Amino acid sequence: MTRRRAAFTLIEMMAVMLLLGILVSSVVNFYIDLSRQSNAAAAATRGSRRSVAALDRIARELESAILVVRPEGEDPLSHPWLFWAEREGRGDGADTLRFTTRGHRPRASAAYESDLAVIGYALRESRDGPDRGSELVRWTSPRLPDGLERNVPRDEQDGAQVLVEGVTEFGLRFLSEDGEWKEEWDSSTVDSNLLPLAAEIRLALAEDLEPEREARPAAQRQVVLALRPLDLQALLTADNQDADGGEDDEEEDAESDEEEQDEQDQQACITVNQCLASNPGLLNGTGVTSEMAAAVGDQCASDFSSLGALPEDCQ
Repeated sequence: MTRRRAAFTLIEMMAVMLLLGILVSSVVNFYIDLSRQSNAAAAATRGSRRSVAALDRIARELESAILVVRPEGEDPLSHPWLFWAEREGRGDGADTLRFTTRGHRPRASAAYESDLAVIGYALRESRDGPDRGSELVRWTSPRLPDGLERNVPRDEQDGAQVLVEGVTEFGLRFLSEDGEWKEEWDSSTVDSNLLPLAAEIRLALAEDLEPEREARPAAQRQVVLALRPLDLQALLTADNQDADGGEDDEEEDAESDEEEQDEQDQQACITVNQCLASNPGLLNGTGVTSEMAAAVGDQCASDFSSLGALPEDCQ
């Protein structure tokens, strides 16, 4: 009687290979899904960081916004100080902004450089095509223009730089002094000459890894514009008035001091009447009549020593 050796049949081998393939496929799919989720989370984090960095930059510069009021009678076109925001696209709020700020950090150099700068923000179409969203550009100049300018350069050759790409929404609105939120602002108008009390910034970026480039919810930031418009004409007028008033006060004080000193001197001296009362014959031979003496009776007798020697009790 012969003994058969134990072995796997073809069907058993095929079953094992099928189960092993299912297991490997599951593990691979799980790894791929986990990798996609990790990449998506990293992309979302990068997008959030880009949004936060851009909002921080805009908010920091808006906090230092400054405006000098146009003097009365000056041509509006010759006044370079401006806070201007306008909506050029179809979104909500202004998407083009130009203002002057004191937040500029001078470069380390021996030459004098002001902390003032003119800054502008604007949207432009992506150079990679309209399906890639918009680009938010930032432009700056360390010098005020010669006159009024309402524009923001968008090209690199004009000094503009891309702040953030893939923008699906960018808008600003501004709080006026009467508590109303406005989507546009122009300080150069005749009835304005004002800065907003606060500004709200909205910025949304698209998902880089999604084919449809689904936009994230817009990030928002509100910032208070603490610096109020400077009316240099009114300040200079007030300083001149204070200076003139100070000179008048000094003159009045000097006159008052002189009068007070005269009164004290008169109280400390022997008057003509007192001297004549103690020396009845003093006027004999001087040519001074009693009427003349009575006219200066309240004055110090020492003031008339040139008329003759005075007694010791009159000096």
